[in-house]
Amino acid sequence: FLALAGQCLLLLALVLGPDLIEQRMNRTRTTSASAPDAATQALHARLLIGDLHADTLLWNRDLLRHSTTGHVDLPRLQIGNVALQVFSVVTKTPSGQNYDHTEDGWDQVTALNVLQLRPPRTWFSLRARALDQAARFDAYCAASDGRLVPIRSGKDLEEFLVQREETAGLVAGILAIEGLHCLEGRVEVLDEFYDVGFRILAPVHF
Repeated sequence: FLALAGQCLLLLALVLGPDLIEQRMNRTRTTSASAPDAATQALHARLLIGDLHADTLLWNRDLLRHSTTGHVDLPRLQIGNVALQVFSVVTKTPSGQNYDHTEDGWDQVTALNVLQLRPPRTWFSLRARALDQAARFDAYCAASDGRLVPIRSGKDLEEFLVQREETAGLVAGILAIEGLHCLEGRVEVLDEFYDVGFRILAPVHF
């Protein structure tokens, strides 16, 4: 009986755990504010909007499907008229992190990768976690029918902006890394990260 109960608890954690964690960590807000007036909406439609941080790739949630929780997804970016989104890759976050002092203790991303059944190589390697999230981004771009466009150069960005003038609702994505601990002490890994599309590197995360 105890073995069966343990298996049931494990299955429940695997099925419900990641969604419950994301709902707790990445809450969305509802508002009772009235809709913006026509002039405000017209101004918003003319703006070129960029957002420089979203951790969506950390979660096992389909970036191409509308969600009511967590960080951004493509449909909500389109609704918000966002032209450029930086997708930040997180490979390590110690428990109890705060702005004043953070111990290099228990890593929450390890537990999250295990719960989400990410490839086992990502359970033990920060480098593998970064590469896994980059591969997921590429897969989303490929499956988006051209609506999500990866940006890897200034030329890519220029071409995207021209294309967006002709086709409304396109979103450009740039890959970033939060915290270079995912180099695992080897500077040559930077070349590998560049090759898979990372263009923004933050030496520290928190």
